[in-house]
Amino acid sequence: SEAMAAGLPVVTSRTAGAAELVRHGETGFLTDDPWDVPAIAAGLAELAADPARRAAMGAAARAAIEPY
Repeated sequence: SEAMAAGLPVVTSRTAGAAELVRHGETGFLTDDPWDVPAIAAGLAELAADPARRAAMGAAARAAIEPY
């Protein structure tokens, strides 16, 4: 949630506490397994490869967390 408040999209697992605040593909990426390194790496790679999408997702993350 701190990353989202800072305007950053997140990559986390569905079992993480803040996962309920993340909308997959909109404010970040969720994996089913917290130890799924390839899925986590894929989410990070997707964010790194597309600065415009990363910025849009970061803005959406910030907007989603503001009520909290």
